[in-house]
Amino acid sequence: MLDQFEQQASTSKDKSADALDIFCRQLPLAVICEVLGLPQKDRPKFTKWFQGFSEIRNMLGIVGMLPNLRKVMNYLEQQFELFRKNPCPGLLSELVQAESEGEKLNSDELVATSFVLLAAGHETTVHLISNGLVMFLLNREQRRLVEVNPSLMPSAIDEILRLGFVIQMSKPRYVIHDTEFHDVQLRRGELIAAVFGSANIAPEKFYSPETFDITRFPNPHMTFEPVFIFVWE
Repeated sequence: MLDQFEQQASTSKDKSADALDIFCRQLPLAVICEVLGLPQKDRPKFTKWFQGFSEIRNMLGIVGMLPNLRKVMNYLEQQFELFRKNPCPGLLSELVQAESEGEKLNSDELVATSFVLLAAGHETTVHLISNGLVMFLLNREQRRLVEVNPSLMPSAIDEILRLGFVIQMSKPRYVIHDTEFHDVQLRRGELIAAVFGSANIAPEKFYSPETFDITRFPNPHMTFEPVFIFVWE
């Protein structure tokens, strides 16, 4: 992929190349397809089908993606049929064979689970890599730090996750009865959500919260926090 990127940059008229399409999107998709056990020859299909997912901004965008969503669902259903007849290495084949108390996942459950793994499993990493590239290009002194000391890379990735807003918020939840949460009155039926993007730049938790600092410690960002489910007895 890096060779392809270099080749495009060297042969284009303006000496540029598209890192998002050639590397940032291709690498995570290749990894998740391998983990799931999907054929390598089918990866270009997923690249095409998922191309516009990150660009959805409204209901019109969602409607425009429906044909591609259907193609993904149909493809997964076909793969499950193949895996039932011929199990092979990979998570999807394991899901087909898995049982819980004597029951296997039905077709709808298999498709839903697999779609989440396929979409969420690579889309967030696409943005992690692309955001990281931008941050290092805009903060060259930070790039020099990690070049001199590669052991800073894990810390750098945490900082990219914190400031890059790969995941903005949790799924919305509904308050089940009137209650108070951190001095805020919540009423039954109100819609609430955890906003990770806001929490990750909270001055109460982070010094210079909007500064990109790969040596930041501690870095209690919430990017990987589980989705909050508010339940009051």
